[in-house]
Amino acid sequence: MDTISHLVASGQSILLIWGKGDQLDTLTNFVSEIRQVAGPAGKVALENIDRLLQSSYSPSTFDVVLSNVISSYCCKHSAKHLAEIVKILKPNCKCLIRDHSSSDQLKSELILAGFTDISITAQDDEATITKVEARKPDFEVGSSAALPFANKINLDAKKETAKMWTLSSQDFVDDDIDIIDENTLIEEDDFLKPDPSSLKSQEYLTAKKKRKACKNCTCGLAEDIDNENKTNANPVSSCGSCYLGDAFRCSSCPYLGMPAFKPGEKVELPTRMLQADV
Repeated sequence: MDTISHLVASGQSILLIWGKGDQLDTLTNFVSEIRQVAGPAGKVALENIDRLLQSSYSPSTFDVVLSNVISSYCCKHSAKHLAEIVKILKPNCKCLIRDHSSSDQLKSELILAGFTDISITAQDDEATITKVEARKPDFEVGSSAALPFANKINLDAKKETAKMWTLSSQDFVDDDIDIIDENTLIEEDDFLKPDPSSLKSQEYLTAKKKRKACKNCTCGLAEDIDNENKTNANPVSSCGSCYLGDAFRCSSCPYLGMPAFKPGEKVELPTRMLQADV
């Protein structure tokens, strides 16, 4: 009890963390001694280290946290345990921890958890037991504060923004300000409707596009395309000997009377031969 007398005072809220290896009689006597020091106005809570992370303590609840202070030294503190201890401690309050870790390792873990003023008060090299006191910073975890020069910068920026976008009636009577008449921005030619043919590019005009009729065409385009195909297409021979000459042609051959030609050669028939004899 002498080792923690400088931490515990009357009227404080104290949390005692113990492990499953602690003897019940020793733990009971230790709690009784702490309650005598805390007095009627104080509060002493008891928590097993294995249940610490499942506890429902609110942030900044305790003035002092004593962990693993019973003589058996059975507790092992993880990073999550240390983070929970710093959360439930009040700002600028201390905790006392005994742990199996080395002093350097335990100190590093306490720093990462958020503790300050870390001091190694005792260490047993043979049992590798380290006794450490640490303090929670004088602010709540997750709190924020503005930098000293931040307010001045924000005020100057707001003044410049307000000055930039604020206009008075005096700003429009200055003879040096030229105001553009919006009516002069549009010319007479802008009101004229353009010719549709002028909107087509030269590539569109010169490109040869194949016309294609819609399915179930009713505008007559399909019939025009069929007539063009019949007019431009060469007559198809049924015997395949038309190109050899009249000696090999039928009596109804459309090439009758024309000279022989090479197979696949395009032959232009006279118009009179494509008309029916009616």
